[in-house]
Amino acid sequence: MHRIDTPTAQPDKFGAGKNGFTSGDPSTGRRATDLNSEMWDALQEEICHVIESSGLALNKEQHDQLYQAIQTLVDSKIPDALIRNRNLSDLVDKAVARSNLGLGKAAVKDVQTAKGDATEGRVLVNGHATAANVGAVPVAGGDVAWLDNASHYSTKEGAWPGGGAFQSQLADRRALFYSAGYSAGGNVYLPMTKATVQTTGTGYQAAISYGVLVSGKNDFPSGCIHILDDQGRDHIWMFNPNDNSFTANGSIRAGASVYAGRAIFEPGGNINGEIWGGWLSTWLANQFTARDNNINTRATWDWANGQLAARDNNINTRSTWDWVNQRIGEVQSWTSQNFVSSVQLGAVISTWWPAAGGDAPAGYVLTGGDFNEDQSYVRYKPVQFWTRGGWVNAQG
Repeated sequence: MHRIDTPTAQPDKFGAGKNGFTSGDPSTGRRATDLNSEMWDALQEEICHVIESSGLALNKEQHDQLYQAIQTLVDSKIPDALIRNRNLSDLVDKAVARSNLGLGKAAVKDVQTAKGDATEGRVLVNGHATAANVGAVPVAGGDVAWLDNASHYSTKEGAWPGGGAFQSQLADRRALFYSAGYSAGGNVYLPMTKATVQTTGTGYQAAISYGVLVSGKNDFPSGCIHILDDQGRDHIWMFNPNDNSFTANGSIRAGASVYAGRAIFEPGGNINGEIWGGWLSTWLANQFTARDNNINTRATWDWANGQLAARDNNINTRSTWDWVNQRIGEVQSWTSQNFVSSVQLGAVISTWWPAAGGDAPAGYVLTGGDFNEDQSYVRYKPVQFWTRGGWVNAQG
């Protein structure tokens, strides 16, 4: 191939040594560039060589053979070359190509249409990612509708939100779990924590919860431990701030002493309280000792007979049986009027027991009670002595 080099060629038209063609200028007498066979032969053979090298036969009726030849030659020389009009659809491995270009997963995702666009899977393009525009809770804290399916929850080590004085708890809106400002309508139980558990292979399922019991009346909510078993039975232990009471709808068992105010109930049944001046067992022992001492000082039959014999000797007469029986009756009557011959517990009395606690009436012994979530009742009996022909209640 060579550039036009006839005498009429325009020298240096495309730079030094790069001749070109000119149409001439009649006004200046410049002639148009003459063509010669060398130039046209070179142009012809250069083009024909490309077409024929691609395997195509020259066809004077077809005017795109050079394009087809170039395309064929490119495909044959670079088999994996990309075709422009295929717009990268002819990539063999698109994932590898993205990796080679340094593109990550975002390259195959749609992008946000606006900051508030929360369509799942879209790439953020309107500013940096924040808790607000991705629907997350900030590290500093915030509101969340609910949490589900977590294996456990953990708080920051060394921190206990809401810890402090009792008097600060109503105003301090912090705790490990906190529910604020809820207004309960009517009588309702509000569980704060709950677990539903059963024994593998045996059943016995129960829902155990700790929560708040609202009565719907003009009083304060109560703290409540509640268990509902799969037989539909309620088991309730309630802490009532209105009367500072604790109630249970079943038995209360203690492995050691129970303290009620200044009174003590021991596991063995003994009771210590101010009404007894100490332990009930000691008080009873003292009462029995006093009774025995009084009995030991009463007249014996020998003494009575001696008195009768002395009388008989003095009056030189013999008493009749009627007289003797009369004197014996007088002795027995005097003894009955002045000494205790027996002790018992009287009839049971059941009465409401105030939540603040208290003592049994003077001379009475607590014998039992019934406790439930609404009211508590106790049972007590009077200590009674047989004297003066009848049973007499002990005085405090």
